[in-house]
Amino acid sequence: MSFTPVDQQARERARRDHTTSFVLEAGAGTGKTTLLIDRIECLILSGHASLEEIAAVTFTEIAATTLKLRLRERLERVRVETGIPAAERERAARALDLIERAQVSTIHALCGAILQERPLECGVPPGFRMADEAETDRLFAEAWSEWLDLRLVHGDPVLAEALDRNIPLEGAFGYGERTSLRGFARLLLEQRDLDPLLASEAPDAESWRSELRVQAARGRELASQAKDGDALAVRLEALASFADQSRFLTGEALLSHLGRLPAITKTFGHKPRWPSPEVLGEARKLAEWTKQAADTWSTALSSRFHGRLVAALQDVVRIYERKKQTGGLLDFLDLLLKTRNALKKRPWLRSYFHSRFRFLIIDEFQDTDPLQVEIAGLLAGEHPGSLVVVGDAKQSIYRFRRAEVSLFREAAEEARRQPGRAVLHLT
Repeated sequence: MSFTPVDQQARERARRDHTTSFVLEAGAGTGKTTLLIDRIECLILSGHASLEEIAAVTFTEIAATTLKLRLRERLERVRVETGIPAAERERAARALDLIERAQVSTIHALCGAILQERPLECGVPPGFRMADEAETDRLFAEAWSEWLDLRLVHGDPVLAEALDRNIPLEGAFGYGERTSLRGFARLLLEQRDLDPLLASEAPDAESWRSELRVQAARGRELASQAKDGDALAVRLEALASFADQSRFLTGEALLSHLGRLPAITKTFGHKPRWPSPEVLGEARKLAEWTKQAADTWSTALSSRFHGRLVAALQDVVRIYERKKQTGGLLDFLDLLLKTRNALKKRPWLRSYFHSRFRFLIIDEFQDTDPLQVEIAGLLAGEHPGSLVVVGDAKQSIYRFRRAEVSLFREAAEEARRQPGRAVLHLT
């Protein structure tokens, strides 16, 4: 008794339609790996492509190995099956001769193959060596130590301010490391393909001081009308004294002083001690201003410090890059970055690799990050049939390695709208 799945039509189209690019929405247990092998087999046996013209991208090396082994088994069966046309058996035999060199791999391995094939055009040293995780950890540790030594020797004000803010230089391994300066430098290194989000405007200390002096002068006038001992009047007098202390300060000293604005955070003011409800109401509004100004100024100063800190810690990244270049090394992010930049900036190189890998298949697409999606788009181009992606939004490991499940949903929506593309559901 044979079994015909309810989505048989979609499966047949995914196998045999090689002129349409597909987004396959496939849940767990729907046989998506078998379908991917079916498509690769059909491409080879029909003569639409040779094995070296197909790139199949998986999420892990284990998945790539499994896919390659199953593809080998499938082709072996075709080669020895007497009931299959001789031309197809011959194509299967040629594919088996190339199976060990087949580009069935992770996205990083695919990018590594692209860089190795055209190193000079991609801006990498010929014969570059991949640095493993232990080696990149060592290089980062050396870069961090070199940066820290230089900053301590020359007396860096940014480093001093970080310590004043109780930010540790180094933390314990794990989460504690992430909250330290060393952890922040590591984050900048791991996400160096992104531009840090920095404050666009510098704090206007003179404007802040002018506003403070106006408010403080009015606060002193209001406080003088209250009877002795009123808590709100005392705090308004303290505000006036604070404003007086800022008169002759400039530069960093002024900003530091204004960042300590004494906010009146509680509702003070005893009615019998004030001449009228209107005067008390104005005094309380002025107290509210201190809270708002303290929050605004503190936020602006923190944003400014963040920008200065990022600029300082970028030197750790530069030292790390220099050490890699000296050793002829690339790390995992380099594989993606160098490939993306080369394909994006050099149209002729993009055209070459599209003809080199005419058919691109990507599994677990819901767990790809924006950089990987961009590389896939550059490789596949706009040629119908050149790209098939498989995924399931419900299985997304959300935010894992900057994965964004929204990218999979966007790809599906785009495929529904554009000619030469389609969405297929495996159930």
